[in-house]
Amino acid sequence: MKNYIAGLAAKVIELSREAEKWRNKYQQLKKDYDNLEKDADKVADLLNQLCDDVDKLEVISDKYNRALRIFGRDTIESAIWHDIQREKALEEQKRKELEFSLLQAQIKPHFLYNALDAIYCLNEMGRCKEASSMTKLLSEYYRRALNNGLEKVTLKKEMELTEIYLQIQSVRYPSILSYRMECEKSIEAFEIPKLTLQPLVENAIYHGIKPLGRKGTVTVQAWLEQETVKIRVADNGAGLDAGLFEQCVSKERGSEKGYGLFNFAERLRLCYGDKCTITLEQADEGTSILIAVCGGLRAVNGKETL
Repeated sequence: MKNYIAGLAAKVIELSREAEKWRNKYQQLKKDYDNLEKDADKVADLLNQLCDDVDKLEVISDKYNRALRIFGRDTIESAIWHDIQREKALEEQKRKELEFSLLQAQIKPHFLYNALDAIYCLNEMGRCKEASSMTKLLSEYYRRALNNGLEKVTLKKEMELTEIYLQIQSVRYPSILSYRMECEKSIEAFEIPKLTLQPLVENAIYHGIKPLGRKGTVTVQAWLEQETVKIRVADNGAGLDAGLFEQCVSKERGSEKGYGLFNFAERLRLCYGDKCTITLEQADEGTSILIAVCGGLRAVNGKETL
């Protein structure tokens, strides 16, 4: 009897487990069915939307065919092609403007922080006259740098802004920094993205002259050679490795080093495209970077707008 009851209990347990399996399968099937109903609703919505789109397409097709009969296929297709090209050009221009503005914004803040910190230190050391002079220079620098919201300035104004920057740095580093600025009058009206030269000058100070701990000179020159505007920023400091330079200014940036140089190069590419080249020149000492913008002669014929 006991064996019979034990066998019966085992059978009940087995049937219970089997029932649980079928219950789980049923629940899964019900879930799949519910999902299928939802998917069916989505398909129905998509079909309705497709019908609406087909109706709209038929209306557009009728209008297009009428236009073809009136104006001819070549005229219509040419107009469509030009509209597409114009839209692409506008989208590309907007993209460049957004990228340019972002790059422009990234080079401003740290200089302000450093300058304010230097003014504070000068005051703490009792060098109030130098602090006052630096405050005036900083105010003039940002007045010019803001430039009424415009992203480009004439080369003359860019050189003046760069000189103010160098004057501020000369107050910070009077024992090691001197500078020289030269610009041909014939290209003073040539337009350039504002704050183009500052990253190069900053690089010359912090990575060229300052590490040597001796007096050094930053030279900024601008001249016209045939129809090409050329700008050179040079220093007689520690020098710059050619491989690192190429890596920093390349279109495909692969290193976190030299972000200022990459930023500078990218802004020029966005502004001038293939018309602009950036070259690390051979120098007996220090670093010499040359910017060349082809077609500069035509660019300077317009009136100065600032």
